[in-house]
Amino acid sequence: MGRADQPHSKGSMASSTALLSQILRKIVASPNDKVAWHELLNFGPTILAKLKRGGSKRNLSNIVNSRTVVWDKDAMPTVDLCTTHGKASRRVNESSRLASAVSSKLEAGNFRAALRIVCSSDTMAPVNQDTLKALQAKHPGPAIDRRSPCDPRGNPRFEPLQVSRDDMIKALRTFPLGSSGGPDGITAQHIRDQLAGATDDSLQQALVDFVNLTLAGAFDTEVCSIIFGGRLIAL
Repeated sequence: MGRADQPHSKGSMASSTALLSQILRKIVASPNDKVAWHELLNFGPTILAKLKRGGSKRNLSNIVNSRTVVWDKDAMPTVDLCTTHGKASRRVNESSRLASAVSSKLEAGNFRAALRIVCSSDTMAPVNQDTLKALQAKHPGPAIDRRSPCDPRGNPRFEPLQVSRDDMIKALRTFPLGSSGGPDGITAQHIRDQLAGATDDSLQQALVDFVNLTLAGAFDTEVCSIIFGGRLIAL
């Protein structure tokens, strides 16, 4: 999916915050609604994605607002994340990619990560069977004779942990600057920005309800395989 960076000012907060609240409320009302999950997983890369080029006609606040309006009309519009394609975009050399990665970390305020990238000699591993086998060796699957986990739903012996608004805000503050997002591309900083620009507590309540559903084991296998999945990058 596309990359979602810190995208917008207070001018675009209200529309995007309202849309995110709306999507989360759909999931809270129907935890395994695949359409609602599809919307949530597309919210970050569609609404919050930062264009690679700026300019007077590419005000990020206006862009986020226009994307939200199109979403409301057409549902999940396709957004062109990159304004340049073809041979020119394929001629980016290693130095340019390094500079872009460092710049991204500096913009997020993560100076430690920027220094780590500059000093690193890591490169991407080749896409082949040897790399796949190496990843599988480092991250093996579950044992064949593993006991099946107990389903917490409807279990009188199980009382799921439930969090309050204060718990959620406290947890958000523990993420360091520049923390990456999950499969939907939404980062902790995105959430903090949305909450800071909210005009009411609807998003905050929707997030708390969403977290408590997760803790209660309310999602089916298909949903869990996505939200509890991981992304591996072989170096």
